[in-house]
Amino acid sequence: ASEDETESLGLRHILNFGHTIGHAVEAATGYEGCSHGEAVAVGMVGEARLAVSLGLCTEGEAERLEGTISSYGLPTSIEGIDPARIIELMGHDKKVSAGKWRFALPRGLGKSVVVSGPPMEAVLDAVKGVTRD
Repeated sequence: ASEDETESLGLRHILNFGHTIGHAVEAATGYEGCSHGEAVAVGMVGEARLAVSLGLCTEGEAERLEGTISSYGLPTSIEGIDPARIIELMGHDKKVSAGKWRFALPRGLGKSVVVSGPPMEAVLDAVKGVTRD
């Protein structure tokens, strides 16, 4: 996976945090199962888990983020969606560049990085972490 520091990409890319997985969650629910904000909250948790697996942030930092999201009454996972369906829908996201997913991921607390083309296994594990049967 290649990384680009946010300083070279601008603030706009930071705002994509949670949206790569979140948009796929929205689409998988037919845009009726949860709001945009709820889907992005789930996406933020999933993408924080991806950041942990890529060594960008610690498990404790990801858990702190999840706790904060939960404390606002937002969901941190989604039920009844096959992780493979979310992966499939992520392939249609506008943040796919040259066939590689791009994620705005946390790099510790208060920092971020854009990662292009993380390993599929890490992405699938992150998605599985936010879906429940």
